[in-house]
Amino acid sequence: MITRIYNSIRRFVKNERADIGMGTLIIFIAFLIVSAMAAAVLINAVNLFRQQAERSSEQILYMVSGTFAIKNVAGDRLLPGADELMSLMGEHVVDRDLLATEEILITDTPPNNDPATASYGFYLKAKVNDALTNDPLKSAIVYVYEFSSDKLINVETTTTNDTGEGIIYVNVTELNITSIKIFAEANGYYVPQELEITNSTFETPQGYNNITVDIKLIQIGISELIIDVKDLRSQLAISGATVRILWAGGQKVAITDVSGRVSFDVPTAYIKIDVFAKDYQTHLSRPVLVGLDQNGNHTVERVYVVIYMMPIDFYSDRLEFLMIKLSLMGGVDRVDLGETVIEITDGQTEVSLTMNLSQDMTNYYTTKNSADAEHFSAYPILDVGGVFSPEYPIVTSGDIVLIFINASAIGLDMKPGTNVFIKIIPPNGYPLIEEFTVPPFFGDRYVNLV
Repeated sequence: MITRIYNSIRRFVKNERADIGMGTLIIFIAFLIVSAMAAAVLINAVNLFRQQAERSSEQILYMVSGTFAIKNVAGDRLLPGADELMSLMGEHVVDRDLLATEEILITDTPPNNDPATASYGFYLKAKVNDALTNDPLKSAIVYVYEFSSDKLINVETTTTNDTGEGIIYVNVTELNITSIKIFAEANGYYVPQELEITNSTFETPQGYNNITVDIKLIQIGISELIIDVKDLRSQLAISGATVRILWAGGQKVAITDVSGRVSFDVPTAYIKIDVFAKDYQTHLSRPVLVGLDQNGNHTVERVYVVIYMMPIDFYSDRLEFLMIKLSLMGGVDRVDLGETVIEITDGQTEVSLTMNLSQDMTNYYTTKNSADAEHFSAYPILDVGGVFSPEYPIVTSGDIVLIFINASAIGLDMKPGTNVFIKIIPPNGYPLIEEFTVPPFFGDRYVNLV
């Protein structure tokens, strides 16, 4: 019995026909799998070609009977309602305290009673002081240029004494002086503008007047620049920010204190302010003029600047608004946006929008924020007729209109990689269709889509 069972098993194991049958079955199954995959690829290709053919036919139809033309589609990552904050971003000069200004003034013209000089000249007494402290400046050099008919005749100089005074004799008759120009310079101070004195001042019917001139100089680098650094979103102080100021020929660096403030002594110059802070976008300011008035005189002033910095997460991680720049196709005279419908979908949510006929069109930002869950808003970039309004939303030939769609309000999830399909349906004519994919990475606030 055992021998018979053993022989049966041995014959089964050595059955070559069974081996061949199993191999054939495996090959057959493999053919079925490959055929199924090929069929799936073929079906997908057919569907793709069909969709492309449909799009091509739609495009041809639109070229023949279309109404709108899309010039550009862009996305905005700024959260709704944050436009007012954006107007704060950057640097703002909030106050200026004028502490002192340079000047050269004639303070006295006593008659020249010296018989030896009264007939042909006069004395010019210069008093040189610090404009801020009014302290006399010793060893300042006073220059007097003598002119006749705008021709330079002579240059006289004097050095001030301990009381800041210096005297120069001006010869009038012998040199035929018609005017003089005067200025002073001192170590560590700015050279002021010249003061011109004509002969009508120093000549009198009785002879010549002596002249006393007060010169006030501004010390270099004594103006103060006070900078407050704040968070754009919360408007709270940012401590520990690195503030660098630069001007032609120099720079300084400081760290903001717990109140978000730094202060610098600065020269008269256009000062550029760079601010670096963790978790904030780097701020590079426009130049701020310090230490010079509108007449070009050097001043001592205290300038207060507030800089609002943008957090790196200030912008959304998705597109919050869509902006579609529209015009009319050639041959189309006018279209009523009030009767136009925009259909849009991200594959998950599909909505139909009409124009907000009660939108606030005061400016770009109010128009943008008038787009809501049921309406788009429209802002005329180019209004040839000058009549576009919510009450008369007519787009005419040559006009360019910017359409705003509030993507977050209508429930679209426009993260990177999202496919978006838009159909703009005018009251007459063939619908305009546009499809795009949101880029995989965002850089700036605005993202170009089409």
